[in-house]
Amino acid sequence: MNPTDNQTNDPTVPINPINPAEPINPVEPVIEDVSKSTKSYIVQNDKKFIALYVLLLIGCVIGAIYMPNLFQFWISIAVIVGVAGYNHIRSKIKRQFTQQFGASIGFSYVASAGMESVSGRLFKFGHSQAIYDVLSGRMNDRDSRIYSYRFTIGSGRNSHTYNFTVFESTFANMMPDIMLTAKTSMFAAESLPGGVFMFDKDEHVEMEGDFNKYFTVRVPKGFETEAYQILPPDVMTDLIDQASGLNFEFNGNKLYIYAAKLVTVRGELQRMFDLAEYLSGLFSRSTRAVNVPPAVAGQ
Repeated sequence: MNPTDNQTNDPTVPINPINPAEPINPVEPVIEDVSKSTKSYIVQNDKKFIALYVLLLIGCVIGAIYMPNLFQFWISIAVIVGVAGYNHIRSKIKRQFTQQFGASIGFSYVASAGMESVSGRLFKFGHSQAIYDVLSGRMNDRDSRIYSYRFTIGSGRNSHTYNFTVFESTFANMMPDIMLTAKTSMFAAESLPGGVFMFDKDEHVEMEGDFNKYFTVRVPKGFETEAYQILPPDVMTDLIDQASGLNFEFNGNKLYIYAAKLVTVRGELQRMFDLAEYLSGLFSRSTRAVNVPPAVAGQ
């Protein structure tokens, strides 16, 4: 096999976002921040792209001067081309970032996964759903995944796309669909823009102490006892201290941890991975007494 092929397939070796068959200098450091690395790569390695874009900008300015009635059209072209080019390069850098992080924790990488592989409530909202940049491995001796997820609400100018980083862990027992939503997250509202209703108002459980100041607990009717079993006082204290900005869902034999953004800084992703590992172990102890029939799990 060609040594270059080995080098390109190694997730720890930087990949050229424009032409993956031509790796970036393999001695370059590990990507720490996707946004900073994208800007740095464009400036240092893609001067042709910059030059062509500058020419396009000049052409659009000239067009706007001589055809002022089409001013908005020319500006739109410049913006669309610039954003599309930047996002294309950034998505490649993010893929490389994910591969590098996966290699550091012993997880394997695939570019995407099917929607049939998930069951959480978040994955039922909107349209144009996509699971991508997927890492799979073992966490606390359980099958686990880390991936990016996006979906869109509305259409045209009224559309809005939401992005998440999701940690998923598989448990041995089945649980009802219990959701903990952070008071500071997008889930604090009962609906998304466009009138997409997320939760039934009667699926709400009041917990002890200060927990209700940081999280809202929603459960299907009749499963309040299971919520108290999964969230004893010591678990609630740890969640307040360490995870007050995250959202959690128990659905069937899955635990989902939702961060309402794409985590693209290595240090932040590592901290979230360590936290997810700790919390999945914490929940594994508190959920042992809960095991509902598969027919009602996830409802």
